[in-house]
Amino acid sequence: TTGRERAKIAVGSDPDAALFDPRSGHAFVMNAHGGTMSEIDPVAMTVVRTIAAKPGLEFAALGRGRTLYVNNEDTNEVEVVDLAAGKMVRAIPLPGCAAPSGLAFDAAHDRLISACANGKAAVVDTRAGRLTTLVAIGRGPDAVMIDPQRQVALIPCGGDGVLAVLSLAGTV
Repeated sequence: TTGRERAKIAVGSDPDAALFDPRSGHAFVMNAHGGTMSEIDPVAMTVVRTIAAKPGLEFAALGRGRTLYVNNEDTNEVEVVDLAAGKMVRAIPLPGCAAPSGLAFDAAHDRLISACANGKAAVVDTRAGRLTTLVAIGRGPDAVMIDPQRQVALIPCGGDGVLAVLSLAGTV
């Protein structure tokens, strides 16, 4: 409410993205070079635990239950993390997707939409745990936002100065 800094919390090497989990009340910071995720209690202002994955972590998205999905721009895959167990459980390869950065979870269809540096959006079926399709978008994407009311994914592509709008109705 005051806009002033309350604390500095040391996390892993090269923190690149963060998200808040309303279920646990904790924040997760993806440490790109270290390949770890720091789970932070913002009330106590401490790191609760560090979860190991692989270097190259980018943005993350919360899925069903206690599942966290994290883009890995170095390995071109999505790391799947079981938050209850506090560990990475598997990786979902993204063939044809170079350096995925932005990521969002489409809860209505149990899908992930990942923005790829090579001008593609990778669509992943989270139930099957695999890439289902690649969709052409603009160059230089770095974020994905889901509008559940309008059933669209919005992907700003800074390299081309365009906003890709993908329909989520039915199959993408």
